Amino acid sequence: MTPSSDAGGRPPVDEEAIERLCTVGPEDVQAATELTFARNVFVPLTTACRYTCTYCTYYDPPGEATLLSPEEVRDICRRGARTGCTEALFTFGDDPDDRYTAVHDQLDAWGYDSIHAYLRRACEIAIEEGLLPHANPGDQTREQMATVAT
Repeated sequence: MTPSSDAGGRPPVDEEAIERLCTVGPEDVQAATELTFARNVFVPLTTACRYTCTYCTYYDPPGEATLLSPEEVRDICRRGARTGCTEALFTFGDDPDDRYTAVHDQLDAWGYDSIHAYLRRACEIAIEEGLLPHANPGDQTREQMATVAT
């Protein structure tokens, strides 16, 4: 333990600094001089999700959800790159292959044991087409993250 940490090794909390930050308002902040962004092409791998949140307009019920094929992923990425995009934004609902038998069966037929293994391949396709993959797969376990990362 150092003088600047607590018993758990964490730095001390500066209560006054927290109070100052909590009182910051719009009048205390200046607009940025520049705004940057990355043009991305949206690649919804599937509209399936294990949840049925009432506020979500993204998912489709079992029997109606779709799953993009590797060829469709490549086509979307290729068209995005041609139009000046620099990223491919991959999305899908949380663990759709857990709830949707058809999604699981299709992934299996293509040689993937999970949506995360398929996401890894989709990211590789994006790279092959000159795009930076940007994955937004919802909540994941460490093992699922490792599947995509390795």
